[in-house]
Amino acid sequence: YEHPLAGGRLEAGAALRWQSERWSDDANTLRLPSVSLLDAQIRWSLGNAWLGIVGTNLTNRRYFSQASAVSAFVPGFGQAAWAAPRTLWLQAGWKFQ
Repeated sequence: YEHPLAGGRLEAGAALRWQSERWSDDANTLRLPSVSLLDAQIRWSLGNAWLGIVGTNLTNRRYFSQASAVSAFVPGFGQAAWAAPRTLWLQAGWKFQ
């Protein structure tokens, strides 16, 4: 989406990302479920400068980004890593021509 605003241009967009169910280890013994994630951004640009806000995992979905049935650190136990929670950040830039 684009719209003129205050002498510049306002841009907005969103994306729905989907990861299918997947095997987490080489032996196919541990399966991670599928997950859907919502990301969005809004950006205002004026000339060569722009300022924006970006957000990922906006629904704050808790899911494992990776897992293993066997731990390299503790024999006999598995391990897993949580994916990043909702994350927002500011961006600023300058387009050199």
